[in-house]
Amino acid sequence: MESMIPQQTRSRTGWCGRSLIALTFGFVLGLMVFSSGCGRQSAPTSGVDRSDGDAPGDAQTPEVSSAPGKLEMPTEIAPESDPPEPAGTGGIEMPKDVAVPEESGASVSPEIEYGSWQDIQTFAKSRGRVTVVDLWSLACEPCLKEFPGLVSLHDRLGSKVQCVAVDLDFDGRQTRPPEYYEDRVVAFLESVNASGFPMYISTTPSDDVFAEAGLPSIPAVLVFDHQGNLAKVFVDAGESAGFTYEKDVVPFVKKLIG
Repeated sequence: MESMIPQQTRSRTGWCGRSLIALTFGFVLGLMVFSSGCGRQSAPTSGVDRSDGDAPGDAQTPEVSSAPGKLEMPTEIAPESDPPEPAGTGGIEMPKDVAVPEESGASVSPEIEYGSWQDIQTFAKSRGRVTVVDLWSLACEPCLKEFPGLVSLHDRLGSKVQCVAVDLDFDGRQTRPPEYYEDRVVAFLESVNASGFPMYISTTPSDDVFAEAGLPSIPAVLVFDHQGNLAKVFVDAGESAGFTYEKDVVPFVKKLIG
């Protein structure tokens, strides 16, 4: 029987048999390797689905992080952080229960009074101390230039000397009564920090004041002594032309004070 099979046929049969055996062995070996867990995708850590036939005792492969080497905080622990600051804050803040003092040297708006020249003279003569009355006008540039001297005199000698300012802008016209000038008078007085002494707008027309006081012009400064007597008149004319507070008025006042 064996002699009837050609030699070539036997060779092919032997090769096929050996090939089939090798193929079968390789398939079984591959199946064993696949089922051992290498490269197996891990099951979820919760709600495990065991429908694939895994035994209850099978070990689960740990989940591989998608970003190896990154340190992550546990989800149940919130990182500590400072609460955000409200907009507009920063720097050192004073406690709410501490009162902040007002800025020292803050200007005080001057209080304007209205009076006739007769009333103003009566006031000046009744002070019982040296009184300096400055007559001025917004239309008089030398008056505006010299007026700060009155403010300085009050600041230095206000406890011993009574200072009085009298604006003479009112000229008697009904269309421009004394109140018409108040805003501009106040603005000027504020600009030179005038405060703490009487400041009048005369309700007597300016020409009448010049006539009653015997004044040729302004600026003019009238100085009354302790008894209310007119001791000196400084006017920008005659022997006192070009007078100043520092050069003329202050030294004279100091002599009266004694």
